Parts: sequence; structure tokens; C-alpha cells
Amino acid sequence: MSRGLVNFTYDLGPLDDPFYVRLRGTDGNRTAPGFLGASVDPAGPAMDVVGGRRSVDRPVVLHQPDLGSAIPMTVIGVCLGHRTTREAEHWLATVPPVPGLVACTHFVSGQVVVTLDGLDPATLPPSAVPRTDGTAVDDVRVAEAEHRSRRSGRAVRYPGVDHLVGLMPVAEILSRSAIDNVVTLGLPGRPEADPADLVDTRGFVRPHWIDGVLTLVTMRAAGDRLAPFEVPNPTPCCADHG
Repeated sequence: MSRGLVNFTYDLGPLDDPFYVRLRGTDGNRTAPGFLGASVDPAGPAMDVVGGRRSVDRPVVLHQPDLGSAIPMTVIGVCLGHRTTREAEHWLATVPPVPGLVACTHFVSGQVVVTLDGLDPATLPPSAVPRTDGTAVDDVRVAEAEHRSRRSGRAVRYPGVDHLVGLMPVAEILSRSAIDNVVTLGLPGRPEADPADLVDTRGFVRPHWIDGVLTLVTMRAAGDRLAPFEVPNPTPCCADHG
């Protein structure tokens, strides 16, 4: 086995919006043709195993600069009496953009609770006045626990969501967003989608936490393509707010 130091340089171009970098690799034991095909990259890293987080068997060490003290953050639950996800998404549009933010909706006791992971509570908009009547407090605790354990939760805002527009290969969705897995309904065992499958995103991609993995559930669509199982609202939630 050869050993040594390799430096890779990649020009990201103008950085106008928040972003994150995902590094993928292989120890040589799990390979598959890369995104550009076997003729260009015959032995790229294979797709991750569902529920797994390691693509190599030996330790991997990443070095990063000292970024100073971290701002304490946790999963924040907000219950504002929303009855539909559309209402909840309308409110989420008022939350300031934060790199790395994951915002989810949860149906609890007939209402929609919003959870936010990666947001400083001090930056919540003034409209985030929580309900304290009835079961609201308990509902928030349930939603927070679901998001924290990644058992469930419908992600509305997450890293890379703004890039998921138009027709995209599964491999590009996985590489450009925080989505970790794409599965297809209607097939035995709900298998993972092929990396080369094309997904008609319709500009509306709402993955779910399933067994600790941020998963996009798709269905077969016209033209031998896939489409997210959840259909977009007939009218965007903010279309009437110029």
C-alpha cells in the first residue's frame, strides 16, 4: 500500500450564499462508477450504506482552523397553532437564513409544531411567541425529541435546499444537499434510487428523518423519472405577499 500526502484544490467561485462542503471518499474496498460514468471515473466511492456513517474502516481525521467559541444551540420547538404545513412554512419564511439550519414540521395532537436545529434562540422573529395553553407545551417536547433523535420530522429548510430545482440526478441531489438517501415507493422493500435516476424536483423537496437518515421519498413519474412523493402546494405560500 502506498502512503503519502495529497493536496486537492477546488475553486468554488464567487461565494454569494451560505453553503457547506461535503467530503466523500473510499478506502478502495467499496467502489462504484462516479457521477460522470465508468469511462471517466470507474472506481469512485460507492453510495453510503443506509443508516451507516462510515465509508472507510479506519479512522479519518479532519483538521479545521480555530473558529472560536461556539454559540450554544439546541433543537428549538415552536407551537403557534398552525393547522397545516403550509401555514407553518409561511411562518418559517420569516426566520432569518442561517448556514446549517435544519427546520422541520411535525404533526402533534392535530397541529403543526416547528422545530429548528442550528439557530440561536435570540434570533427568533418576534412572532415566535409560543402557545402555553392546553397540550402545547407537551406537544413541543414531543416534536423536539423526535427531531433531536432524528426519528421523524419533515424538513423544510436544510443545507442545499435552494439548489434542488428542475431535473436532477439522484447523485447530484445527494452531493448538493443535506439529504442522505433517496428511496422509491411502489417497489418491494422501498429500495434506494439509482444514482443516475432523474428526479423532477418541481422546486419542492421535503425529505423526512427516517431512522436517523434524512431521506427523500420519491415515486415513479412520467418519462421514466422520479418525483418527490409530496406534491407542492397549488399556490406557493407567499405568492400573495409581494
